[in-house]
Amino acid sequence: MESVKEMLCACRIETLGREMDGILYLSLHLASQGMPTLLGDRVVDEIVKTADCPVIYFDKDQHKPTNTAVLSKGGAVYNINAEGLGLLASGPAVLKYTRIIDHVSMICAWGDVQARLIREALSEEKISRVHSIGYPSFDLADEKFKPYYRDPKIVQKHGEGYILINTNFAPGNHAMGFERYMAMISKVEEWKELYTSPEFIEKCTRQAHYQQKLATEFCRLGVVLAERYPDRHVILRPHPTENMATYTQGPRPSNFFVESSGAVRDWIASSGLVIHHDCTSAVEAALMGLPVVHYRPVFDQASVNSLMADFGLKASRPSDVFEAIEGKLYSKEEVLETIAPYLTNTRQSACRELAKYAAQFSGGTPAWIPKPLGVIGQLREWRKYLSKVLRAKQPGVNGTKVSYILNKFPRTPVEVVRKKVERLRELEGTFPEVSVISLALNTYLIVPR
Repeated sequence: MESVKEMLCACRIETLGREMDGILYLSLHLASQGMPTLLGDRVVDEIVKTADCPVIYFDKDQHKPTNTAVLSKGGAVYNINAEGLGLLASGPAVLKYTRIIDHVSMICAWGDVQARLIREALSEEKISRVHSIGYPSFDLADEKFKPYYRDPKIVQKHGEGYILINTNFAPGNHAMGFERYMAMISKVEEWKELYTSPEFIEKCTRQAHYQQKLATEFCRLGVVLAERYPDRHVILRPHPTENMATYTQGPRPSNFFVESSGAVRDWIASSGLVIHHDCTSAVEAALMGLPVVHYRPVFDQASVNSLMADFGLKASRPSDVFEAIEGKLYSKEEVLETIAPYLTNTRQSACRELAKYAAQFSGGTPAWIPKPLGVIGQLREWRKYLSKVLRAKQPGVNGTKVSYILNKFPRTPVEVVRKKVERLRELEGTFPEVSVISLALNTYLIVPR
């Protein structure tokens, strides 16, 4: 660790499957600049807020107490919100960035379109804090990283080139139910203002009714495709927060499967075609070189993401999907041209750019290296975790809520993180050797050697 001479970076991960790989890739770029990275569950925020030395914090949830604590100690806050691709229209989603601008050093928009919309909502003296960077996770949505995501168990069970139907119909088909989901998220501090806005509630309600219709239609499509192509497996993969029962009721062909296990890219990597309606998995699939179909048996422009609604070959009937499967779609170059204004990753590595900004801000400031929690601290974290496991088994709303939280970031041993890091180093070939240290349950430190 003697070579570590740059400021500590930190990032809290909320959803393991969606965020971990991108943050690990970012941490390796930071290691290339001589910077250590603290990452993991909520303990990250606790460590950052109590640190006596400045740190660089990659903010995803606009948590004001953490951000202000970092800034007050001479650190930097780079906002890399995971929902940035949704900022394609004015309204509450954009206005939340005007409310956090004084608590961040930089807002890292996913693309030029989002950056422009945020700047238009800010006063002139603050627009320089908005940069079109891209999103770390999409750096890995590339054909060269397919081996990283390919899961031998999936290939063994379903073969190569299966048809993947990916849905993201929460909150309309949320496992908790729409009303309970809205009530829960409206109490989360960083989302409270948005989810109590009458305008936003009305939009969510309309979207939920729309998604309920789509969930039924997508299930029907899966059955029809399985019957049409009996020699291929058809996989319907709902978002992990969705109600699985919507898709598993009634008889189904033996080659039609409903799966929610694993991360979505694990399923994309071995598929032959991805069907979606309004989901960023379409971008991930296209960047990985796969054909994409936007299935729209019903369509409401006001209830979809503007980019996703125009992404992929449009199909309104199962017969349109047959033609897409059996015919030619489009080239990857055409796809990148469509995505480019909304996703800067098409022309640069978001992780490399973020690492450059971080190193420039650090300017050689010696790193503060947090130490693993002591025995008492470790026991406290395990007690909290085991308490959640027990509460998740309770029937009713409370059990469902806790189960929902646990599923977002399940217990992940440090050995799993080490394997992911080494696989990324192997595929990239240019990263330095690093040490991956467990500080607490689901909390890790990555340090260049």
